[in-house]
Amino acid sequence: VEVSDGKRNLRRTYTCPFYTPGPKGCGLSATHKPYGCLAFNARSAGVTEGQDCGSDTPLLEQRENHFDLQEQAENERLKQKWGLDWDKAPIPLALLTVWDQVTSTS
Repeated sequence: VEVSDGKRNLRRTYTCPFYTPGPKGCGLSATHKPYGCLAFNARSAGVTEGQDCGSDTPLLEQRENHFDLQEQAENERLKQKWGLDWDKAPIPLALLTVWDQVTSTS
């Protein structure tokens, strides 16, 4: 499946930008994972094509119930700083948008 930002087409089954080869795979600690990653947790070893992945629904619900004003304010600050016109986007499109902003200002 293709996903597009209007300039580039991306495969929906993309390789995570935080993936690092090795036994753990993810280069981010559990305390620094983007919320979107909570929907792609492998439930068994050796998963390579998403065959046995699932969401940590209780954790997603807990996060939703504790989304606070400070986090909302930080999100708004970042949207203003980077000129973002969206609240949510697929991770690859969000990363490309921020990349475009960073590289156009440097």
